Amino acid sequence: MGPSLPQSDRDARERSDGLAFKRELYHYDYAYPPGIAVARSLPPGEEFTACFAAHIVAIQMKTFENGLASDGVREDSEANRRLSFLATAARALLSPADLGAVMGSQLSTNARMMRDDRPATVIGYNELYATIERPSIASQYQDDFAFAWQRVAGANPMVLRALSSLPEHYRFTATQFATAARHHYGTSYDGPSFDQALAGGRLFVADYCLLADVPNGSWLGVPQYLFAPIALFCWFPPLGRHPARLMPIAIQERQAGDSPVTDPSKPAEWILAKTAVQVADLAWHEARAHLGLTHLVMEAVTLATERQLSVRHPLFALLTPHCRFTLAINDFAKHHLIVPGGQVEQYISPTIDGFLGVVAKTLKGFSWKELALEADLEARGVRDTLRLPLYPYRDDALGIWDAIERFVGEYVALYYRDADAVRGDTELAAWARELAAEDGARLPSITPPETREELVDLLTFFIFTASAQHSALNYTQWPFMGYVPSMPAAAYRDLPPDARSRRVVDFDREYLEMLPTYSQAAGQINLLYLLSGIRYNHLGDYPVCHFHDLRVVPVLRRFKERLAKVETDSQGRDRSRPISYPYLFPSNVAQSIHI
Repeated sequence: MGPSLPQSDRDARERSDGLAFKRELYHYDYAYPPGIAVARSLPPGEEFTACFAAHIVAIQMKTFENGLASDGVREDSEANRRLSFLATAARALLSPADLGAVMGSQLSTNARMMRDDRPATVIGYNELYATIERPSIASQYQDDFAFAWQRVAGANPMVLRALSSLPEHYRFTATQFATAARHHYGTSYDGPSFDQALAGGRLFVADYCLLADVPNGSWLGVPQYLFAPIALFCWFPPLGRHPARLMPIAIQERQAGDSPVTDPSKPAEWILAKTAVQVADLAWHEARAHLGLTHLVMEAVTLATERQLSVRHPLFALLTPHCRFTLAINDFAKHHLIVPGGQVEQYISPTIDGFLGVVAKTLKGFSWKELALEADLEARGVRDTLRLPLYPYRDDALGIWDAIERFVGEYVALYYRDADAVRGDTELAAWARELAAEDGARLPSITPPETREELVDLLTFFIFTASAQHSALNYTQWPFMGYVPSMPAAAYRDLPPDARSRRVVDFDREYLEMLPTYSQAAGQINLLYLLSGIRYNHLGDYPVCHFHDLRVVPVLRRFKERLAKVETDSQGRDRSRPISYPYLFPSNVAQSIHI
């Protein structure tokens, strides 16, 4: 039997019985993470498959062998370690249901192979990349241009926003702007002044105020430090031999109005301040953009879809490929990553309660219309290509959004002839209400769609979130966060709190004290290499005969043709970029959140 809307189904009883059965399998739980809607347990059929387990084991084998070959490894028996790894790998392959536990234990075991001291110099962290290639950012991570580039094409291109005026607690001045401009372009700098850049909409800020009250964590009694800095950038026009580009101006190290402000003219302090920004950016990325606004949003969508849309509903067929393995990977995170003593508490700066507090705050303020791509870009003042001409995330994401929107529009038109059909769909209305309900998915702001256009917008948002948005955040983790000195998951030394103690006496020592030990660095490497290494499906590649409706065949063909055009356009733009950004080529975009 082909897909049908509930108002057109002649066997309403069978449809209702099927949904009742699903609701016995899929339940919400709010106990942990506290107050956040997740699956109470992993329902049958949602587990990782043996094929997926094999992919995971292959990645973990690479990090295990890399650890054995690293100079920072402990003096223990290599044979015993190898035997232990093979035993856990066999367990995962023979019982994919145990894959989550195996992944968690192996991540911890691999990190424990490493020493608890630090290298003698920063270059010593290169020892941790013995058999796996160091991320390319390693060769330029201290360059100011590379630092700015990560705000528009790094792991977290979601923070940058335009400045139209300076809030009272921002301490940036025209003098600092002039100093930074001369540092970047020489003493003969003749570009825009501070006031001209501000008036022209060419000043941008990365403000980590979300982290201001998040408590610092610790691991094994060693304090970790998280920061809430404010980093100012300017889009400079072409100047002499320098092309137009985004460059950093100054960093205010804390939110308070009396916080020290550092600029590039003080090299030692500047590197420490940039490191503080990177630590904040990683925490912001993992708690808000990545876990909160992709993984947990799509967990909610998965649960509501299974509970409220019949398997005969056309939207069930549309959405479920974008939910593949989402409950499984989130179940792994719930039991191994975001628990007390898990990888997040061990490697990332905040306490686990502080980290989950950011997640909860993010979801409590969830508004899908504000988070939709165009609306988000407009709200942050970064949609205008004249003011910010080079923003690879924006430029590539917009093409994918448009392709998804047109595909969803054609698909919806097959089943909903008008707004009355949308309003008459009782399962759709129940699905939307449950997504927003306090005893449901707890995604505020979602209401039952009234028109085809409203339905298309909502479905496009969810499919984009599961595919392109998650891919932009997940697969950039290794390239930008995988080189530990570039983006440490935690700082181990605070920045001096006031201007009187700003002088850096021994930069090499103070910088190293800020960075993780061998074992903490190895843990960060192993986790991010795994998370960035699995791409189990691809956007647009739906299972054969998945839709059970021949009318979908030409719709799907046109979707793939549009994605191919987006790929060509993105590759064309990428050839002229100073650093490649291939992460939103459609061929690199996963269909679902499965890692």
